[in-house]
Amino acid sequence: MFKLSFARHARPAVAGLILTWLLASVLAGAQQPRREHGDIFRLQLDDPAEALELVWIEAMGLWVGRHEVTNGQYRRYNLTHMPAPYYENNVHGRRQPAVRVSWIDADNYAAWLNRNFADQIPAGFAFRLPSEREWTDFAICGRAKRYPWGDRWPPPDDWNYRGEEGLGLLYRLFEKGGNIRGHDDGFIVAAPVEESGRNAWGLYGVGGNVWEWCRDWFDDEQRYRSLRGAGWNNYEEPFLRVNHRGRARPEQKNAMVGFRLVLAPSGQPAAAAGNVD
Repeated sequence: MFKLSFARHARPAVAGLILTWLLASVLAGAQQPRREHGDIFRLQLDDPAEALELVWIEAMGLWVGRHEVTNGQYRRYNLTHMPAPYYENNVHGRRQPAVRVSWIDADNYAAWLNRNFADQIPAGFAFRLPSEREWTDFAICGRAKRYPWGDRWPPPDDWNYRGEEGLGLLYRLFEKGGNIRGHDDGFIVAAPVEESGRNAWGLYGVGGNVWEWCRDWFDDEQRYRSLRGAGWNNYEEPFLRVNHRGRARPEQKNAMVGFRLVLAPSGQPAAAAGNVD
């Protein structure tokens, strides 16, 4: 009786194992999204409204964040993230880029994604900050140009820099410098990420909106990390060029600095900065 009973119960157990294996195979297949240039990969965070979107860039062999990481997406990692206003102008909106985030914070956010969402991340890939060389490549979209939007000055009005918007506001009276004459993007501070200049590869805010942390050290002494892209408070023409490099200490935070991530082959080192001109 014991043998007969065992045999009868073995079949469902084996069937269950087979079903589990088949389900795992299907799920594993789902984690290998299409890789044709321009394809979108979405990483679902615990709030469906805050999914990270990345664009497959065939020439680079990796996904690049379609937008800068937003406050809403960053708050899935740090629930207390609430950046202070800039002269009473809010920078904590859900769809504004996450600012007052240090290089260390941005690097930790990428590590958090890799730990907690491994079941969604394509095999052999991992999140990280881009290198300066990578940033330059996806900013110029595979061709030489002076600015992220092209070669002509001034920038189009949908690229968020310091133009004539807000000239009548009190805080502008206490700021040094000027603005981009004839430019008005409609945003005093950071714009929602989907409303800041789109380049030919479908990436938003690669120039302007906020400076973006890069993986590289800025200097040989390794005191500063590199920043690229300029931000909403910049108007100086040299600062808006693709080859301009900014810097800040890894622990520094600023209302004009945020980040975007790449999803790159995990066994492949980030492209070295080299000649970033």
